[in-house]
Amino acid sequence: QSASAMPRRRMDTFRVIRPLVFVLFFNSALLIESSNNGTELFNLRIVHNNDFHCYYDGIAKYALLCDDKKPENCYGGITRFQYLAKQKKNETNTIFLNAGDNFHGSAYYKLFKWGIVANMTKHLPLDAMSLGNHEFDDEPKDLIKFLKFVNNIPCVCANINASKDPELEALINKSVILNVGGKRIGVVGYVTADTVTLSRPGPNITFTDEIDAVRQEAKRLRDSELADIIIALGHSGYPKDLEIAEKVEEIDVVVGGHSNTFLYTGTPPISNWPKVEGLYPTMVKQSASNKTVPVVQAYAYGVFLGDLDLTFDNKTNKLLNATGNPILINHTTPEDQAMKAIFQYYKDQFEKIVNVTVGQTSLMLEGGDVCRLRECGG
Repeated sequence: QSASAMPRRRMDTFRVIRPLVFVLFFNSALLIESSNNGTELFNLRIVHNNDFHCYYDGIAKYALLCDDKKPENCYGGITRFQYLAKQKKNETNTIFLNAGDNFHGSAYYKLFKWGIVANMTKHLPLDAMSLGNHEFDDEPKDLIKFLKFVNNIPCVCANINASKDPELEALINKSVILNVGGKRIGVVGYVTADTVTLSRPGPNITFTDEIDAVRQEAKRLRDSELADIIIALGHSGYPKDLEIAEKVEEIDVVVGGHSNTFLYTGTPPISNWPKVEGLYPTMVKQSASNKTVPVVQAYAYGVFLGDLDLTFDNKTNKLLNATGNPILINHTTPEDQAMKAIFQYYKDQFEKIVNVTVGQTSLMLEGGDVCRLRECGG
């Protein structure tokens, strides 16, 4: 069942053990019975991605380029990513969320800028997306063009102040309400406040504290919009995601990005890469409310599609269970043919340019985060 969106513009011992076992058994039986009649539980699936960074042609281990002669060593790719996303989105009560940083990264972005990102993103079955810091790399003017092109997808960010740029302000919502299976699902966006130094938002765009902004908008969604479940969707990194989950009582789920964090429960599908940094989902206990909030992220570059299954009490909207894992996209994943045709246009032009030899070097052309700290050859 698909979700419909209603965007809102920015606004300001034994004896002891025996009964315990009985209770647990009783509750488990009740849960199974409820699951069968379908009236006491509400199930929600969130598929999600973050930090695609324009790696639409796939990527090899350690962020190296794919070798077409060895497809088994290649992961991700927009055509296979789209196939899996569409398959998952067709399942009941499923929403698809993007946590930013679609801009910048691969040579495709260097050549085609916002245009290729817009064309690829527009065709993804997304219900909402947040901003990433890299969306401002070519200043707000390119972000505006991108958002106008993908106006079928609500863009949410509660901690941006774009009042001095009305054109951009009109294209961004603090939050959105998605109607899913009779529930009102609120999605609140946020982006790292460090965007001012990490990118080029310009003098007219400022950013406030993520936690304060998310809390304020989540309260409004709960009180004024009568949201049943509230998701924080943003791009500030895993540590900040955990902090939001712990401190903002109104939030039920956090879907994040920015730190390219790989979370996984069990044995991951690829050995030694990427490094597992926590459980999927990471469960955070709120000290004030005593409720538990799942936090998820899905690495980067389109290598994985996050897949989170949630079970709520249908009457109280209390979270009862959260399970899942990111799904690996590799050469065995089928390609979406419609997306393949769209991407082929760019790939043909790309190969004409990049297959021209312009020079040689005996030095390793390194890249990645090291380039933020010192001179590099990436």
